[in-house]
Amino acid sequence: MRKYATLKEKIATHEKLKEVLVKDGEYWNYVHPWNDEAVAKFVGGHTTWASVRDTRRKMFGNMRATIPNTGALEARITQIEDYLTRQNPNWNK
Repeated sequence: MRKYATLKEKIATHEKLKEVLVKDGEYWNYVHPWNDEAVAKFVGGHTTWASVRDTRRKMFGNMRATIPNTGALEARITQIEDYLTRQNPNWNK
């Protein structure tokens, strides 16, 4: 039998979302390291990432798509820039 988040859990989800979402123009973004799954674990009970997503969409609207693991992406960009600089010190001028 499938379990659904209770009203109390939905209210707790909404309260947590108010703490961990920030407005960015017309969109919302999570504050690092929060996401739907982390909120579901925090609230507990029958709360799943899907129920958090549904509550978030109903209460806050759309989120801007984010790139996961931006730290790794920044590190890779730095490596590429270092490589290009070694090949041609004036590449970015």
